Amino acid sequence: MRISITHIRASLLIYVVGMATGLLVAPISPGLALMAADIAPGARGAFLSQMVLTSPTLAMVFTAPFVGLIAEHIGYKRTLLGGLAAYIFFGCAGLVLSNVWIMIPFRFLFGIAAAAVITPGCVLISRYFDSRMRDRLFGFMTTSAAAFAVTGSAVSGVIVHDFGWHATFALYALAVPPLLVMPFILPAQDVVAAVSRAADGSAQVSAPDKFPLLAVIGIMMIVAWLILLSFNPSVQLPFVLSERDIHDPRWMSLVFVGMCLAQMTGSLFYGWLSGWLNTRYLVTVMLAAFGLGHLMIGFSAAFVATFIGGVLIGFGAALIKPTAASYMFTIAPVSTHGRISGLLISSISMGGFLNPIVMSPIAAVTGLTGAFCLLGVVNIVGALIAAVPMPRLHRALQR
Repeated sequence: MRISITHIRASLLIYVVGMATGLLVAPISPGLALMAADIAPGARGAFLSQMVLTSPTLAMVFTAPFVGLIAEHIGYKRTLLGGLAAYIFFGCAGLVLSNVWIMIPFRFLFGIAAAAVITPGCVLISRYFDSRMRDRLFGFMTTSAAAFAVTGSAVSGVIVHDFGWHATFALYALAVPPLLVMPFILPAQDVVAAVSRAADGSAQVSAPDKFPLLAVIGIMMIVAWLILLSFNPSVQLPFVLSERDIHDPRWMSLVFVGMCLAQMTGSLFYGWLSGWLNTRYLVTVMLAAFGLGHLMIGFSAAFVATFIGGVLIGFGAALIKPTAASYMFTIAPVSTHGRISGLLISSISMGGFLNPIVMSPIAAVTGLTGAFCLLGVVNIVGALIAAVPMPRLHRALQR
């Protein structure tokens, strides 16, 4: 197959968005305990090291929509290249910084830089390619992010063991090659693909002219909820296994690997799946996967059921970002795609941040396994509701 400039552009965008998403916290996690010991003794060091870890996520929650708005005015290519430069500078700063009160604001600025890479990267995919190819590339972006997260965690564990926790920040230099190449590969002017698809999958030539405020708010809430649920296997499942007297971390690692592989597989085939199912049925599949996954973890103490539950949740998680991005870019005017991308990234980051805040009170009432069962039932009911055609509601949301 002949490799064209279009293939190179797509590959670079998939690389940088996947890198900025997957490596946001992955390189830091394996060395967090060592970092905490160097920062301060006891619980204070643990808290401050976690602030270093999570500061980029908080930055993306609050700044991604503004990054998108700025990108609409100065250009998506300029924003992306500036974001990559800042990503390298603030990311690699951890190689030499040891003062936690400097590291935390640097990591916050690093989160803004990551938003300045992801936000325009997603928009450029929608600009350079028609909707069918766009959906496939959105799926590949999720696959790339999962691959970077898994590989980054594994590699950084080895780096921490051999060179110390500071050395893991060198992984952010992976942004250097695309920064050197992309100024010559991406077009000087933002272009728009000629044909797009309506939300129901049919072809449409003219873009919407009104900003669908209600739809955007609704999608952001759904995305934040689903992302919150997708964090349950990695955040809450270790405590479920502990309640069942499973303390060997290798079992948790097995579930995590299965979930990641399911996420990579689901996102890899998203383009094919979206050709068969419209947005409503994709949401139905997501909710059903989350519901069945949570029910299997909550109701059955067998590890096999827990593993299958994690795989189902991973598969559902794979569909969240590409489905939401494709739908939002379809229903919103082209001139607002920067804001749309920023709002989507903000809701994704918010979902991960809210997981312990939402799950703790639910678990306090129902118990942790009871919380999984309750959430499973809620999502199954949601899947049944989503499967029912509601054209009036769909038209109302786009006003």
